[in-house]
Amino acid sequence: MDWTTLSLNNAEADAVNTLCRWLGENDDSDHHDIDVIVLAGNSAIPTLEAAFRLALSSGRPLWLTGGIGHATAFLVEAVRQHPHYGRLQVEGQSEGDIMAAMAASRGVPAGQIFIESRSRNTGENAAFTRRLMTERQFFPRQIVLMQDPLLQRRTSATFRHLWRDCATAPQIISWPGWTVQIEATLSGWRPAGYAAPWDAERFFALMMGEIPRLRNDENGYGPRGQGFIGKVDVPSVVEQAWQLLRQRGFGLSRL
Repeated sequence: MDWTTLSLNNAEADAVNTLCRWLGENDDSDHHDIDVIVLAGNSAIPTLEAAFRLALSSGRPLWLTGGIGHATAFLVEAVRQHPHYGRLQVEGQSEGDIMAAMAASRGVPAGQIFIESRSRNTGENAAFTRRLMTERQFFPRQIVLMQDPLLQRRTSATFRHLWRDCATAPQIISWPGWTVQIEATLSGWRPAGYAAPWDAERFFALMMGEIPRLRNDENGYGPRGQGFIGKVDVPSVVEQAWQLLRQRGFGLSRL
């Protein structure tokens, strides 16, 4: 499915933007008092570059978490096609190592970068990052957590859940670096402001797949389901937007 041939009516486009605004959880902090930036592996270049800029402007440590998993190939492909990062050697490397090379190419000092390169999913991103920080005797009070905006809300819910029993649990400040909104073009649709980090098929698969995971029911990731995250309340307007798109055939064709 290509963005230029995507057909949506206005109600469907509004539903997409409703889901994107909610999934891209943004705590709207000024980031002045943060102790660390944690960037979870993903292929959304605007998010990665926002993290690099924040690291440069704040001087705070940049922790990069991600091993080799089912989505690593999307990051590798995004790097290959990028005019600045395309020269980097990324084949066979973990997401953490790839993002470290990208950050270094943007001028982030090596001493500011910390890498967790074994995690294969969001739960391991959170657990292994916490473990590595504990091993290094680093106990932050405030973490800016960054992820692909379509995955941001679930990622922050996962980190908060897996750090909940920590005696000095940090404040998790959720910030994806940008807000996804789609806009009409002369042919099809596109994310406003940035080159699309996903093709349209992957975009809809990610976006539509997140709501069932976030629901606190027997099929979700919450306490009543798999217990990967704490209870998340899905607002009725978000549920209605998801149902409209599901009824119109925007399903879970690929994850």
